Amino acid sequence: MEQASAANGPGLVTQLKALADLGLRSVNTRLRLAQAELQAEKDRLFAQLIWTIAAVVLGVCALFLGIFGLIQMAPEAWRPLIMVGTGLGGMAVCWAIVWRVRGARQTDPPVLAETLEVLEEDAKAFTPSSASHQPPSESRHEPSPSPA
Repeated sequence: MEQASAANGPGLVTQLKALADLGLRSVNTRLRLAQAELQAEKDRLFAQLIWTIAAVVLGVCALFLGIFGLIQMAPEAWRPLIMVGTGLGGMAVCWAIVWRVRGARQTDPPVLAETLEVLEEDAKAFTPSSASHQPPSESRHEPSPSPA
């Protein structure tokens, strides 16, 4: 009996082990892909945060120095008007920057977009579809009756 199963090729258990090994390697590959994408996203966000903080600090310093110099050069009667005007202008610029940053974040691709696409394709490959069990309609091409 053993000779007959050996002559037919590898057994069912061996094939199942190979299939399980392939599945585990596939899951491992997907997890490594997700890990690499998360690390890249984290690095990108961290770099964006550093540049944003540096821009805000330098911008605030330059703004304060500019306003201070403008106030010092202005006549005494105009100083309150200059302070209010620069304050309102600064708030308008701040809102414009916030609006632009929010818009930029909304256009960024979602986190793990590529990995999710690959996982969806993998899931489609494993789900049986009704179209795969039926022959395509194009292969049965019947001539349509001609109008009389």
